Amino acid sequence: MTDQSTRYSRSAMLLHWAIALLLVFNFGLGERTEDLERGPELFWVMQLHKSIGITVLLLSLWRLGLRLATPRPAKVADGRAAQLLSTAVHWGFYAVMIVVPLSGWVLVSTAKVQLPTMLYGVIPWPHLPIAGHDAHEAAEEVHELMSKLIIPLLALHIIGAVRHQFLLKDAILERMVPARRVGVAGFALLIASLVAAFALAMNMPSPNTPQPGQTLPDFKQAQLAPPAAAPVATAAMDEAVNAQAAAEPAAKSVPDWRVAKGGRLGFKVTVNGEAVSGSFGNWDAKIVFDPEQLDKSSIKATIALASVNSGDSGRDDMLRGDDFFGTAIPTARFTADRIRAKGGNRYDAQGALQMRGVSKPVSLAFSLDIDGKQARASGTATFDRRDFGIGTGQFSDTGTISGNVTVDFAFRASMVEKAG
Repeated sequence: MTDQSTRYSRSAMLLHWAIALLLVFNFGLGERTEDLERGPELFWVMQLHKSIGITVLLLSLWRLGLRLATPRPAKVADGRAAQLLSTAVHWGFYAVMIVVPLSGWVLVSTAKVQLPTMLYGVIPWPHLPIAGHDAHEAAEEVHELMSKLIIPLLALHIIGAVRHQFLLKDAILERMVPARRVGVAGFALLIASLVAAFALAMNMPSPNTPQPGQTLPDFKQAQLAPPAAAPVATAAMDEAVNAQAAAEPAAKSVPDWRVAKGGRLGFKVTVNGEAVSGSFGNWDAKIVFDPEQLDKSSIKATIALASVNSGDSGRDDMLRGDDFFGTAIPTARFTADRIRAKGGNRYDAQGALQMRGVSKPVSLAFSLDIDGKQARASGTATFDRRDFGIGTGQFSDTGTISGNVTVDFAFRASMVEKAG
């Protein structure tokens, strides 16, 4: 069996076993989702399921092209019925390997809530230009039906291999493996690899994911970042608001504080049970604060909503759309002049958040450490996005995107020297 005319090429062998293992592994991931409740693990499993599905699709198209373009070993001698069944099983596998990922791709592209697809969390994958409930329903039925064919096709494939290898003894397995001879132990090892792929998919632990309300590493880094010399306001900021804020007199004898570069204003929201974070690149704050004169202290922050950045361009375009931040009022403002000490370096600021033409009371909890003329602050606030009309239409469902949004900030500031 060493004659290349009686064996598949090494490329065909590699693709055959890679697709087989990935197909069984992905089938296991699909089965695993049946027992999972909505949460971080389900979200992680589905993202991996989508990534591997696209990988199987691409490898299967490559394998099909290789099969059609290059010579293959001659068919083994067998009865007509057996050869017809063998051909049906092989083309059935091609249908599963191509139609199942394609129907899954349609499912994702026509989903009610459009979430960007990142293959293995790194490579952006586009949605198909398809829309409509009917297309989604049809794709769902095809995906489910074709997925169920994997088990009978695999069973028939294995039975055929056993029949040829150990009953007819025509050494058919050596056509698709690099070994010169495959015995019972070798065949058992091949089957064990498929079983192991399924078991891995069912039991592989999901990576640790941040929980809602948990401080993310990027905020911790911002808290520890060294202070910069001075902030630089960007041209995209609402100039009229800044000019008005600059013209307002500060509370007498209460120092003003200038926010240093390198600070961060971000948010966290739960999507399909996973805490997704983002930030705003363009924001500023006017702070008047003295721990001994809290009654004369105040906070006024301005955020350019279009500067949102969640680490994914597709998701950012969605957030800048009319359902989220894309309105005629592109600026959010938080104003608070009721600040209370909570003990130690902890404070609470009661204020109002204005966004999309709506103003709602919001409580801001923060910690502040002052060392001479330098200060370091960090804190959080929580509000319901639905109060401000953020995430309308198909995004209003809190079962997919949580209603509560947690805002985190961390920055350094320096005391402003007053003339005279």
